[in-house]
Amino acid sequence: MIDRFFDAKNVDGARFARLSIKTGTPGDLPRPKITPEDVCARLEQHIGGR
Repeated sequence: MIDRFFDAKNVDGARFARLSIKTGTPGDLPRPKITPEDVCARLEQHIGGR
């Protein structure tokens, strides 16, 4: 289904798609080691903000 969405002809304006997904996360999914605030600070430093 997603292939049809990306292969569709170009049109002017917005295009919407509804994609069904499973709930939950894999048990072996690594978790972040830094907080969202630290991610923000690191990004701002990288792009020269604040």
